[in-house]
Amino acid sequence: MLLVLPMLLVLAALLALPATAQPTAPFETFTLRLGGTVEAPDDRYGAVWQPSPGVDVAATVPFYLGLTFDAGLAFSNHRAQTETLLDFLAIHGYVGLGAGLQLPVGARLHLGAHAGVLSMDFYADEAAGAFARRESELATGLVAGGTAPLTDRLGVYVGARWTHVYTSTPIDLVRVHAGLTWTFVTPGWLRELLQ
Repeated sequence: MLLVLPMLLVLAALLALPATAQPTAPFETFTLRLGGTVEAPDDRYGAVWQPSPGVDVAATVPFYLGLTFDAGLAFSNHRAQTETLLDFLAIHGYVGLGAGLQLPVGARLHLGAHAGVLSMDFYADEAAGAFARRESELATGLVAGGTAPLTDRLGVYVGARWTHVYTSTPIDLVRVHAGLTWTFVTPGWLRELLQ
C-alpha cells in the first residue's frame, strides 16, 4: 500500500512533462514482453517463504479511450523457510488497464492497475516434481514502468508491480521486472478477434 501514493505522484509528474503525441487506434499494434522478475515480499511473508527470480510474459495492446490493455503470466518458485512448509511454484495470471505517456525518442512511461489470480502449486515431492495441492487466490495491484525502443520493433522495458494477494493472512509482494519487448502491427484476423 505504501507504493500507491508514490505511483500517483509519478503519474501527476508524468502528465506535466512535454510529450510527443503518437495516437494509436485500439488494437492497432500488439506488443509481446518477455523478461525476468525479482520479488520482494513483505517482512511477514519473507520470514516464511523466499521467492526465487522468475519469468514474466505478457502482451499489451492499445485499448479504447487512450488506455492500454495488458494480459500476462509471471512464474517464480517460492522456497519454504521452515521444514514444516512446502515449497511452491507461483503462477500469477493477470489482466490490467493502464495509461501511458509518450516521451521524446520513442520512450514511454506507463501506470496501471491489474487484477488476476495467484496460483500456488505446492511441491509434494520435489525430486519427482509432483504437486501436493493447488491453492488459488485473488490478486490485485498497481504497476508502473517504462519502455524504450532499440529498433522499430524491438525494445526494452523495466517496471515494478505491487500485488496484494487476498489469502487468509494477506500477502503484499513487490515485483521488479525487466526484459525485451517486440511490437508489431496486429494482423487483421487478430484485430477482428480482439474487437
